[in-house]
Amino acid sequence: MRVEVTERCTGHGRCYSEVPGLFEDDEAGYGVVLGDGTFGAGDIEAARTAVHGCPENAVRIVP
Repeated sequence: MRVEVTERCTGHGRCYSEVPGLFEDDEAGYGVVLGDGTFGAGDIEAARTAVHGCPENAVRIVP
């Protein structure tokens, strides 16, 4: 599985502040995934935290 940030992102920063192991911010302050966004079974709760914490519903988990 992997996570992604969609064009709905408006830069609230919750993904990279709450889950820095999967996300970082770009030069404009928008959330971006680290690498290709792939994560292991041990990071599913962190990924879900990012999904549920995003007020714009811009973060999603992709199988």
